[in-house]
Amino acid sequence: MEIRMGGHEFTWKYYAHYFDVDAHRRVTPFALLRYFEDIAIQQSEDVGVGIDYYNEEQVAWLLSRWDVRISALPRHREEISVLTQPMQMRGFLANRRFSIHGADGTIMVEADSQWIFLDAARKRPRRITEELYSRYGVHGESDGVPSPRSPRPVEQVDKQREFSVRMSDIDTNGHVNNIRYVEWAFETLPPEMVRASELRRLLVQYKKEVRYGVDVTAHMSLSEEDGFTVARHGISSGEQLACALESHWQSAR
Repeated sequence: MEIRMGGHEFTWKYYAHYFDVDAHRRVTPFALLRYFEDIAIQQSEDVGVGIDYYNEEQVAWLLSRWDVRISALPRHREEISVLTQPMQMRGFLANRRFSIHGADGTIMVEADSQWIFLDAARKRPRRITEELYSRYGVHGESDGVPSPRSPRPVEQVDKQREFSVRMSDIDTNGHVNNIRYVEWAFETLPPEMVRASELRRLLVQYKKEVRYGVDVTAHMSLSEEDGFTVARHGISSGEQLACALESHWQSAR
């Protein structure tokens, strides 16, 4: 039987609000991830397996990896279309693709992600159910979609900062929201570099959940590679690495 790659596509329109943009009036990387997080939930609600369903069934999707590629960032007051599509489900893993399109249809941002289907009561991965295959329109198991690349580890620490997890950092799953790790990591970057550069790629791998009241350390190393400034980031809780990240920056045109 021929396997059709990818499930149902879902598109939602967004508007780049003032609170989404930076000092250059460009949408921040954190806002991009919020759009992606939001549209994934929107699609799940639309096909009948939203937050209430997961709470009743005591299951959850745990985000494992991001690979975000940025050609251009939306600007303040710009209307954009965000598209998402479940690409693959196999065992307890699922891959989901995202893209952001300008008003003229130009692709501005593309992203791939990997998710773990979780038994929320036992805190252990479980096989994705046939109902979810059906609801998301994914036809059978397949392994033709590559997983997002892992970030490379921090080698020599150039800068580090400490943070305490606040109540406002916690999401509906009871742990630190996925976007907060990226915010912590970027706080270690040189401000002058961020002001003069544009983010072109972001890789994230979540390794351990962090909960309220814990102290975390963000550490970072910088290098120059093929015309990009590459930052390798780590977020640690005690002796354990909670999140690894890698960001690629290019001088602003």
